[in-house]
Amino acid sequence: MSTITTKPGAKVADLIHSEKLFAILRGVKRDQIVETARALSRGGVKLLEVTFNHDSPDGIEETLECLKRIAEALSKEICLGAGTVLSSEQVRLAADAGAQFIVSPNVDQDVIRATKDLGMVSLPGALTPTEIVQAHNAGADMVKLFPGGSLGPDYVKAMGGPLKGIPLIIVGGVDLKNIPQFFAAGAVGVGLGSNLVNSKEANEGKFSGIEEKAKAFVEKIKTSTN
Repeated sequence: MSTITTKPGAKVADLIHSEKLFAILRGVKRDQIVETARALSRGGVKLLEVTFNHDSPDGIEETLECLKRIAEALSKEICLGAGTVLSSEQVRLAADAGAQFIVSPNVDQDVIRATKDLGMVSLPGALTPTEIVQAHNAGADMVKLFPGGSLGPDYVKAMGGPLKGIPLIIVGGVDLKNIPQFFAAGAVGVGLGSNLVNSKEANEGKFSGIEEKAKAFVEKIKTSTN
């Protein structure tokens, strides 16, 4: 197994560009989070995003605990990110917990600025050309196009004309069938949620299935981009 030696601000963006895939862990309980991450790592996934849980008073604390557990157990195998980050305070909390990149659902200049001030990679979410350019101008390293599956590869291709210099990561509705089309349309990477990591499966300890799906996605990306 290759070793991940990235630190905040050091080659994380290059790793995202080279790996072209990060897994999104949403709703996975803290007691299952490390083994879920291990299964993804065995399957060849090197980038993980743990999303902030805003659904309950204890959700933020549980998210931070999940980040810490992965960072402590798999720092040499996994480059860790935090997702659904809505404030500069959450950026700082995520960094303290071991996150190396920050993913947001929207374009928030305070979040982007806080991320860059801490030397981390910023991936804000955007939908329209205006939002994509705003994110880029605010300092985003890449822009998360969401919901990518609903917009489709044609939308990505259309954005690549006037906005060719802005790297787009496709998130939402990405699967084994449409991955080749998204990369052919100009995407630089994809984020995979429930199609790769089903929280029910993870919380029931069905890690072998997650590992096999990870292998399938990693192989599909290799064949789609070589």
